[in-house]
Formats: sequence, C-alpha cells, structure tokens
Amino acid sequence: MADEKPLSKLEQRIAERRAAAEKAAPTIPDEYADLTPDASDTWERTEQDLELDKVIDSIEILDAYTRWCGKSTPNPGRMREGIKVSCVKPGHRDSDPSAWLNLDKKTWFCGGCQEGGDVYDIAAYHFGFPVPGYKTGAAFHELRRAMAGDFGYTFVDAIGVKGKIMVAPYEPLEEEKEQATPTAVDGGEVAPLLTDANVENDAFEDMVLEEIVFPTLNWREVVQPDTFLWNYCEITSEDDIPEEYNLWNGLLAIGMAAGRDVRLIDRIPVYGNFFLCLLGHTGDGKSRSYTHAKNLLRAALPHKWDDIASKGTRMMAAPASAEALIHAFSKPLTDPSNPKNIIGYAPVRGLVEFNELSSLTGRAGRQGNVLKPTLMEFYASAPVISTTSMTTGVKEAHEPFASVFTTTQPRALKELIRKSDADSGFLNRWVFASGAPKTRHAIGGAKIDVLPTVPQLQEIVGWIAFGKDLSWSQEAHDRFTEFFHDVLHPKQVADESGLLTRMDLLLKKLILLMAVNAHESVITEDTVDRVISMYPYLVQAYAIPAAQIGNTLQIEVHEEIMRHSQRFEEKYGKPISVNDLNRLLKRKKYPMDLVLKVLDFMVKLGELEPVTLKGPGRPTVRYRYVG
Repeated sequence: MADEKPLSKLEQRIAERRAAAEKAAPTIPDEYADLTPDASDTWERTEQDLELDKVIDSIEILDAYTRWCGKSTPNPGRMREGIKVSCVKPGHRDSDPSAWLNLDKKTWFCGGCQEGGDVYDIAAYHFGFPVPGYKTGAAFHELRRAMAGDFGYTFVDAIGVKGKIMVAPYEPLEEEKEQATPTAVDGGEVAPLLTDANVENDAFEDMVLEEIVFPTLNWREVVQPDTFLWNYCEITSEDDIPEEYNLWNGLLAIGMAAGRDVRLIDRIPVYGNFFLCLLGHTGDGKSRSYTHAKNLLRAALPHKWDDIASKGTRMMAAPASAEALIHAFSKPLTDPSNPKNIIGYAPVRGLVEFNELSSLTGRAGRQGNVLKPTLMEFYASAPVISTTSMTTGVKEAHEPFASVFTTTQPRALKELIRKSDADSGFLNRWVFASGAPKTRHAIGGAKIDVLPTVPQLQEIVGWIAFGKDLSWSQEAHDRFTEFFHDVLHPKQVADESGLLTRMDLLLKKLILLMAVNAHESVITEDTVDRVISMYPYLVQAYAIPAAQIGNTLQIEVHEEIMRHSQRFEEKYGKPISVNDLNRLLKRKKYPMDLVLKVLDFMVKLGELEPVTLKGPGRPTVRYRYVG
C-alpha cells in the first residue's frame, strides 16, 4: 500500500536473510511431511498414556537428536528448518552431514538415505526398537515409556492401583530444602526408619525418604600426574559438573583401551571392565559428563566392524534382552566361499549404555528376561557367552569385553532395586559414583574439548601392543594383602547388605586401570596405595543403595502383609493374626522385628484395624484389613 512505512536498512537485511534461508532450506518429500504415527490404531489409550502424552509432546526434536543420537552438534541459530545434522540411522556414518531437522514439524530427513522420521524414530534407534516395527502392537507403548524413563520418569506399582503409575522426577519443595538435615553416610549401615515421626506422612513410601549426602573424592590425590587420566580430569574439570563423574568416565575409557589385552595376574585373571552408575539429582550433569567420554572414545577408539582385529569401542544403546546383548557382541567370521559357514568369531569391545537405570531394570524385570544374569557373565569376562532361541537359533559372543554405563537419581533407587538384586550379586558388580556439586554456570559455560587427550589414550593401546600380564611387585603384594586382612575382609564379613562382597575384585580392577594409566607392567606399592585411598569413598557410595535396599525391603513387607491380610479374611472369614503372618511369610525369611514394625505402622496409617476375638483360651489380637 502507498501509505506503508518503508523498511529500514536493518529490516531490509533481516528480510533478505530470512528469504535466503527459506530458499536454501531443503524440501521434505510429501510422504515424509507428517511422520507422527497414529497411536490410536495400535494400542488402547489409558490414563497413563495421557500422562505420557504430556511428557513426550514436550520433547523437541533438537533435544531428542542431541540426547539420543548426537552424531553431530546442531547449530540452529534462528533457523526452524533445514538444520544440518548427521543422519539419525545408526548404520549411516554420514561424516559429511546430509540430513536436516525441522523444529516446527518435529521431523528429520536424510538426503543420502532418502528416508525420514520423527522424535519416535530417533528414540527407537537409541533404545534398540525395530524401525519402523515399533509402531505396531505394544512396542510403541514400551518405546514411549522408555522415552519418558530417560527423562527421569519412573513406572511403579502403587498400592490399591491397577497397573503401573508414572512418577515424575523428584524435585524437593522449598520447605523440604529448609527442613532437611543432612546425615553423614556411615559405611553402609542403615538407620532404623520406622519411627513415630514418620507416621505423620500421608503415604507409606514417605517414611523411607531421607536426605542423602553424596561422598566425594579428590581425583588429584588419586591419579598419577602427567598421565592420560590426569589430563582428562584436568580438561573436564572446567565444566560445572561433579569432577568425580569425569574420573570414573576416564577410568571407563582406559578400560576400553585395555580390553582383554591386559589382565592382572590372580587366581582368576582380572580384567579392566566395570559397571558404572552415576548418582545425582536432575541437572547435576551425569549425562553431560558421559558425553565427554563418548566424544573421546569416538575420536580415539572407533570400532570398525569390517576389521576383525579392531580394538575400537562399539557403543551399544540399551539392549532390550539378553539375546540382543549377546548379538551386539557377536562378530562371526564366515568362509568367503560359503558365507553361511561360520569359521570363527572375532572379539568385540563394547560400552553398553542405559541412559537411566530404570531402562535396565524395566527390561530385566519382564517375565523370562535373563538380561541381569547375562550381564553378570559379561562382568566376569566369560570366554564364551551364548543364547539359543527358536527364531534366531544360537548366538555366541567370543572373548567379549564389556563395560556398562547408566545413571539414576538416588531417590529412584527404592523403586528400581530389590533385595534379590543384592542376594544374586547383581548390585555388588556396580560402582555407584557420586560427587561434590559445583557452582553452576548461569550463562554459557566452559567449552570442553577432550581431543588433546586422544593421543595419550591411543598410546595406551600401543603400549599394550599384543597383550600384557600385569604382575605384583613384592611391596605391592604385601601392601594389598595387609589391607585385605586388616580392613577389607572384616568389613565384608560384617556387611549385611551383601554389596561389599566383591569390593576386593573392584579394587583389583582399579589397580589394573591405574597401572595401565601409568604404563606399569609391574604393580607398584604407590599404585596400590592410590587405590586403597579410594576405599572410604567406595564404602560410602555403596551405603546409598544399601539404605534403599533396606527401604525397599520394608515396602516389600508392607505389600506382603497387605496381600495376605486380604486373602486370609476372604478365605477364613476372620482377620489375620501375627502367628498367621509368621507362617505365611516364613518362606520370605523376613526378620520378624521388621514385620512387627511395619504391621504397627500400617495400624497407625489406618490400613489395618486391630481387633480382639474372644474364645476359648487367651484372647487373640487379629488385624482386619481396612484398605
């Protein structure tokens, strides 16, 4: 119109740039214009599904790509479409990015593959679901739960509620922060939690929630100077995340460089793999610290599948079953003249990643799933691990080397672990690492570049060459033996949680890793002393899950009493007594004092009502289920 105000020079430049960006943005083919699956066709919507919608709809595709793919670092600027990234598909290396994101439509498209997808596809590739097969049947619902679980949401059984409910990540209220009184963690001992003060809470679970004080460890007092691990910790310390996270991630990297090529001489040879669970609250930087380690391993030790002698690290995301896990480590060698004839297997080094401990326990908790015992075989560095199924036949992994990484919030542990996990030995194979919180960067932050440590990690591979058996110097042997008999073994005997059972093996693994870091073919007393100095930290770290096992046991007792009291009254027409409970719970081997405490607590909550039935002999106190 004639009376329109002419554009200023600045406005003209902005308009020109927008027009140029729109012209340059690639056009997504029509068939990929709307890639969001119609979930209503594949699974019945429930109240939980509606809650999931709220969580998943808030996930932006840029966040999904960064979190679950991360092949490249998107730089959207002010662009909403045509944002260049490497292809989402795991099989497409795409070092020269040929894919792009559309923030408004929440879609991606790869010009090289001529394939596209959405947030769900990115998550499905990461969590090991078949693409596009996850869009049918119950798989889509399971994927959505995995996505929410990765953002800290957990799915638990609730008393009186049919099916599982979704629990949001715990965020303490301001009044909780003010009233909380930190209590020092004491070597794994669990303080009694059933007290009158707890009864004022509205829910049973509230009585098992305590303020947790994270143990700390000064890596500068542990790590040998002028080594790979020292320089890695120094560089990553610029970030505003607990420095202990970086120490443990650096030890993971050393383990991947060593693989099965290095072993510590013992009755049963010790290898440098371990299972790591970073403990911390939301926003503490657990995943960010792991990203630094992944960037390092991708640059220094990339796995080459077509190279039978590859010593690189294969990154594996959340296998859903033992079969999938073994398949990921299975590298069959075939006869060139007859590809169906397997003539051998090549070893594979792998770092298995479960973004949240809930994604592991959720999969492993399904009926018939043997993921946990299979992981225990990998931890033990069994020479051959195999599985057999009717559909795929025999799968074998020969000479595998596996470390595992995951994260969790301490308050979530009580819903994720059971006493059986400690009894089976699954939990004591993990390192539960926490650290001292640092002052957060309000704006921006340090740019962490771990590439300067790449040559040092590669030097470790070269130093190992064709394999090394690490032996003990006499001084190192005597020092560790003395510590074992004077400190470690008495503590293991006194520990009721069972979490310290393999502490001697963990310390030996750490001695191996520290020796490799220092290029020591013979273990020195100094290396042993450095690892022994980590022992108090490790004991305090194990005290956190130990306390949650105690809490979980109380919840188990509560659920058992609830179940038996209802069934007993329905069957016999009278309330249950303590003697009845003792008989019914005999197989569970719960401590009777714990049963009585929980019973008393349930009475105070109004879930059970004590009644005295008169009859021949002494009156009997019974407990009527109220609900």
